[in-house]
Amino acid sequence: MTVRFFDYATRCVHIGGGGCRIASRYLVRRLTGKDPQGPLLLREFFERLSGSFLKFGQILALQIDSLPREYCDALLSLLDRVPQVPQEEVEQVFLEDLGASARSIFVEFDFRAIAAASIGQ
Repeated sequence: MTVRFFDYATRCVHIGGGGCRIASRYLVRRLTGKDPQGPLLLREFFERLSGSFLKFGQILALQIDSLPREYCDALLSLLDRVPQVPQEEVEQVFLEDLGASARSIFVEFDFRAIAAASIGQ
């Protein structure tokens, strides 16, 4: 039970930290008179948080009737150009979920992603 609480707390800190980091970059750029690059920063926010947030960003990308066009254009890259998950993270998931490394379970395992969208990874 306490392990789950710490997992949730860690994720909340990760989300809050990502939001604060992006918001501070936006404010600094805005206060210094530079282009705040809101659409780019929003895309980076979803990429950093990955998982469900990445999927939410993909859904928002298609809401051209609700969001400004420049935000939708920036988020469209989440549909097919998501950063690849590092090999160490993939290996860690295998160890946690299956108790063994990918190479010990499968005869052959290629860590390169076959697709770039979040579902593909």
